[in-house]
Amino acid sequence: MTHAYNELYLGKAQVAMGDMLHFARYDMQWNIERYFDLYINTGVARRFYMGEPRVLVGMSGVELFYEVYYEVTGAECEVKPSGCYNKSPEYFAGWSLAYYSWYRNMSYDDIQKIIPINEVVEMYEPFHEMDVRQFVDVLDKRRKVKHGIQKLQRNILHSIR
Repeated sequence: MTHAYNELYLGKAQVAMGDMLHFARYDMQWNIERYFDLYINTGVARRFYMGEPRVLVGMSGVELFYEVYYEVTGAECEVKPSGCYNKSPEYFAGWSLAYYSWYRNMSYDDIQKIIPINEVVEMYEPFHEMDVRQFVDVLDKRRKVKHGIQKLQRNILHSIR
């Protein structure tokens, strides 16, 4: 399978995504669904997914948040990170989504159509202790179901017309 960027950058990407979502939720106290929508709608998610060097390896997770914040407000964010970011459900969500996006070469916008970010956060128990491929399997199954439902809807609409 073709990936948007080299596997050498995957670990950094996963940590940055995890840190970004943790910072958004715990340091900034933002609603994670609203923040993830902003991440996608500002175009920062697309740049990250496509492997743009400046955002993929040139920024920490907090700096990614700052980038989104600036795109939305036009102002610099003054809040500094409070500390360790690993192991929160939001960190898990970012870490796992970065892997899935890379592994399936799928944009965050397309992933969001399969599963909302809040449901990914809720998957923390028990998935944070499993191999990430288990997470991939669950999202793949959801994608197939969603695709099947969409195909059925198109067939029904076609038969009505």
